[in-house]
Amino acid sequence: MNQSHTDYTSRFAIDPVAAAAMGTDELRHNFHIDGLFQPGRISLTYTHYDRMIVG
Repeated sequence: MNQSHTDYTSRFAIDPVAAAAMGTDELRHNFHIDGLFQPGRISLTYTHYDRMIVG
């Protein structure tokens, strides 16, 4: 069996009222995409804001 070198996550949209009430840590947790560039790996994040894949 081949080992996958692709990681995939999905993020759902947050409404503007909820985002306005978030502190710095919550904003970072919900909007920052960490680990995009890793040697030998493909890291993809699907975001529902613009229905786009970042990676």
